[in-house]
Amino acid sequence: MSAPAATVHATDGSIQLVLATDTEIKQAIGRFCETQLIGREGESSVRRMETPRRTLIRRVSRKKEERLAKIRRTNLSTLMDQTLTFTEGSTAPHEGHIPNSIDQEDSIWGHSFSSSNFETSNYNLFEESPLLNILPSMKAQLRQWSIKHNITHSALKDLLKVISQTFPDANLPKDPRTLLRTPRSISNKVSYIAGGEFFHFGILGHLTRIVSYGLKDFKLPNILLKKNLPNLLTLKIGIDGVPISRSSKKQFWPILGSLDQGKRSEVFLISLFYGDTKPKVVEEFLNPFVSEMSDIEANGILVNEKQYNVRIRVLVADTPARAYLKCVKGHSGYYSCEKCQRKGKRTTALIFPIRAAAQNRTDSDFNSLLYVGSSKSKSHQMSLSPLCALDVGMVTQVPLDYMHLCCLGIMKRMLMLWYEGRVPHRIGGRNVEIVSERLRSFSKFIPSEFSRKCRGLDDLHFWKATEFRTFILYVGPLALKNVLSKEKYEHFMLFHTAMYIFLSSAADSSEWVDFGEQLLHKFVNDAAMLYYEDILVYNMHSLLHLHMDVRNFGPLDKISAFQFENYMQVIKRRLRTNHSHLAQTVNRFKEEEGYVSHTDPFVATGVGKISSKHGDNCFLTSSGKICVIQSVNNDTNSCSVRYFNQIHPLKNYPCNSSVFGINIVNELSRVSDSSLKSLVRKCILLPHKKRFLCIPLCSSSMSDVN
Repeated sequence: MSAPAATVHATDGSIQLVLATDTEIKQAIGRFCETQLIGREGESSVRRMETPRRTLIRRVSRKKEERLAKIRRTNLSTLMDQTLTFTEGSTAPHEGHIPNSIDQEDSIWGHSFSSSNFETSNYNLFEESPLLNILPSMKAQLRQWSIKHNITHSALKDLLKVISQTFPDANLPKDPRTLLRTPRSISNKVSYIAGGEFFHFGILGHLTRIVSYGLKDFKLPNILLKKNLPNLLTLKIGIDGVPISRSSKKQFWPILGSLDQGKRSEVFLISLFYGDTKPKVVEEFLNPFVSEMSDIEANGILVNEKQYNVRIRVLVADTPARAYLKCVKGHSGYYSCEKCQRKGKRTTALIFPIRAAAQNRTDSDFNSLLYVGSSKSKSHQMSLSPLCALDVGMVTQVPLDYMHLCCLGIMKRMLMLWYEGRVPHRIGGRNVEIVSERLRSFSKFIPSEFSRKCRGLDDLHFWKATEFRTFILYVGPLALKNVLSKEKYEHFMLFHTAMYIFLSSAADSSEWVDFGEQLLHKFVNDAAMLYYEDILVYNMHSLLHLHMDVRNFGPLDKISAFQFENYMQVIKRRLRTNHSHLAQTVNRFKEEEGYVSHTDPFVATGVGKISSKHGDNCFLTSSGKICVIQSVNNDTNSCSVRYFNQIHPLKNYPCNSSVFGINIVNELSRVSDSSLKSLVRKCILLPHKKRFLCIPLCSSSMSDVN
């Protein structure tokens, strides 16, 4: 079949894309000419006009071929797919459609034919370029394309030059800064503070834009429910530093935000500091943010004629950043614990020996500077934090971040101890190989939503936070089986179980949170006996307070830094040259204002990807059974599955593992049909001897890709 021709048909302000093959066009012209001539002069006229009619057709066909060739060179079909939409209720004629009336023939050309203007109308039609109808949207498409793919100005300038030379009527700007609406100058808005450069983007504009997209339901913590504020929107704020490269001291310190009720899982940039170190004066760094947030707390925001109250739900940061923002002692101070008044002990490092529970800190005492001691060494607070001016609890609403505490802290320390630690605790080269082989064999069973698969212990120094999390929650119990001693293995399982509780829906149950608290207390108490006392550092002690944040906010992923840590790389990717780093970054984000990405970050909804491949083929069903997908039929919303007949709880577990859906499974049934709606939870299915270990995914463990 001949290649289709494309024309644009504009009626009543709407745009329609009409496709027809070369053969159909020739047939339509022939039938049209014949119909018009017969109707005018009869059959005898047709015989007398036979040669002129063929000449006319040849002329029309020649013009048609010329225009079709030009259209094909511009790849118009691809461009129109992106820039034109059919009018509501209209349908594009498919390739096999042959018009059977004069009106339908006219629609092929996007032009009205008549016996009086047939010749003139067709020639005028062919002289018009279809590109003229899509030029207004070409600028917008080029702008969005360059923003989405982070195209440099030099590359975009060359592209604009090529397009302008090929299509002089395109009327595109020569300078990419005009197309992208790059600010002319930001120097008058950059502040020089605290040993570096600072730019404040603001909060209100981001909130107005995100709320206008629509809102979703979000379960508020009891801390905020007690405020009894109508139409309450809550923010998750993240603050941390990120080096711009490994070969420089230069670093960014962004203030990031995320609206809990926003439909789009989106992080936005509030402020950005650039310098050799962190901001030297915390007041100068935080004052623009605190000032604007105080005004929003007092007056709310008005969007679409609806008034909203806004409050900060949590402020997330790692341990050094929290100490800096709260103006308290760092993790090496005697009174550095943020949750209780326990005093540390100095050995080879500062540790917190096992003793009776100390008195917990409170928000009111913190705001009243009651934790300033009689001397510097006895103080927890150094001064009053600027954040105290906001309606946020400096103890309860500044939680411990489990990404740094548990993944990059406790789990990394334990693995390093087993891999290359002291002789009594090092597992040895042979066992290292066994664990590494197991981890590599698990890689193909990791779900596709996980951006990082398992790596061996020989790459341990390069593991990312998500890899440590995967080890804690899913692969660790099998990877360490029969490698550690019975006592140390059971000790690790305490940590695994507590973290699984705190990261799953069980965190919404006060009974399970109490049980998780007991497990972590036993884990910390036994650590000194199984290993050495110096292991009881700040991170190990902080595990004793992790349950407080779970009680206040639910599963730990709701208060983790994973979301913000991923965005740090987005900021770094905006840098293109070796100078004017802050100006570059500000310009890139200003160019993106108004740009809406059509590929949002992955949000864990439903059960994730369903497939017959390893990693995406194991699910819990609504009836409580564990099935393996054999095939999927999306047309009928059904699948073929096989169920496990033998299900047993995992041994050496601190409780009945079946309560969480964690089981040893074996013996598949025959294939049967099932509905996709019956799949309620995705599972990781790991090989274990001749059987499998099935572990359901935590509710939000697929949502972060750091």
